[in-house]
Amino acid sequence: MSIDNGEKLYDDPTPDTCYMFAYTSGTTGDPKGGMIRQSYFTVIARYIEDSIGGHHPGDTNISYLPYAHIFENAVFCYSLFTGMRQGYYEGNPLTLF
Repeated sequence: MSIDNGEKLYDDPTPDTCYMFAYTSGTTGDPKGGMIRQSYFTVIARYIEDSIGGHHPGDTNISYLPYAHIFENAVFCYSLFTGMRQGYYEGNPLTLF
């Protein structure tokens, strides 16, 4: 990104750039945080493309994991990148449709 005079405001992300920090609740030990890199989300997007054959117009992902769950976060990002709809499970299976 640049401003009018061409000065760069920040560096472009690389595969090693931190995307987010994921934290555990400490259920099995002390709580801890881990740095999740940009490359992780690239790998997940590729896995989704390869395993389900990508998305098709009108596809909807039903989210049932907590958003803090790292895989759920990656799938949500994938849906944003591809334009796939995102649905959220509320605990009642009858509300899924």
